[in-house]
Amino acid sequence: MPSDDEIRELCARALTAQGKEFEVAISDLQSAIRYRLEDLSNQVIATLLKMPRLSHTDERETKVKTAAANGSEDEELDQVS
Repeated sequence: MPSDDEIRELCARALTAQGKEFEVAISDLQSAIRYRLEDLSNQVIATLLKMPRLSHTDERETKVKTAAANGSEDEELDQVS
């Protein structure tokens, strides 16, 4: 997996490259970014799958707290009930 530093190096390489070297540098950079995004997506999915699921009561409490924090408690409570 390419690190952030490796992606920065590829960016620098692309900035100084010309002609065919530029095309190769951009292709390498695109591949590294794609690979990094896929890895980050997989990490997010793994994290979400490890999170405990909310019960129906927990969901209602979360909605009420969110509504209160947003200043629309009455409106949200009507929708939650």
